Amino acid sequence: MSPTDAAIGGEPRTLPVSFHAYRQAHADTWLDYARLHLDDPDRARTLVARALLDLALTWAHALRRPNVHAYAWALFRRHLDEHGPHRTRIAVAASPHTPALPGRHYDVLILRTRLRCSAEQVADLLGTTADGVRCDLRWALRRTATHPGTTDPSEDIP
Repeated sequence: MSPTDAAIGGEPRTLPVSFHAYRQAHADTWLDYARLHLDDPDRARTLVARALLDLALTWAHALRRPNVHAYAWALFRRHLDEHGPHRTRIAVAASPHTPALPGRHYDVLILRTRLRCSAEQVADLLGTTADGVRCDLRWALRRTATHPGTTDPSEDIP
């Protein structure tokens, strides 16, 4: 029995294979992302487990959405935003002058530069295209580079 299955009413329930495949493909990245934003690894694991439980409970609805991956990421981010510190806590560059970035641009920048995900991995996770990810990353890098005292977080982007 998986932790998600156990958390749903305390009894194992059969979740669709598509949910298990989604969880298998993305839960580790969700956890890595949450760990960057929370001071406590146990708190990050709990947050991800709750987000996955919420996703499991709404999976049928998620499948009816135009973009399951975008829906799931938004649900995960909502959990993080509600239960964790504000995203500006993570220094995108080594300066307090780093600008606040819009949500998707921030996510792309963190996933590509801090978690070292490929453009294709980020696209799959966020429910977009690899070209869209590259465009969002370029925009975010230009935005952070135009502020004095910031460093270029793009070094060695995979």
